[in-house]
Amino acid sequence: MFIFKLLFRFCGVVLSIEVLKPIIPNMKSTPLTTILAALFIMLLGASIELISGGALSPFARAIIGTFSSAFTFWLYAFFSATLDIPLFAIAFLAIWIGLFDLFAPTGARYAKP
Repeated sequence: MFIFKLLFRFCGVVLSIEVLKPIIPNMKSTPLTTILAALFIMLLGASIELISGGALSPFARAIIGTFSSAFTFWLYAFFSATLDIPLFAIAFLAIWIGLFDLFAPTGARYAKP
């Protein structure tokens, strides 16, 4: 199930960036930049989840997704010339990815065995 969550987060981040890129003004990125940013967001979120114990609520996953994506976009835009993203776009994409993580399937956590 953990691999499914990782793939779901990765695909969600890539699709979010590629779908919202034409809508957000002054945002430019290459497909490789998008894939690398999504990979870093996925790995950062997974490592935070593993450090915190693994079984998190959807709201905690959304908060982790929001902050890890905002940090990743800010850091990547600071060091990379292939990602041009304004501060408004960083906040908008981070909230969008956090909402995506909020509704991500996490398994039947509260089901009785």
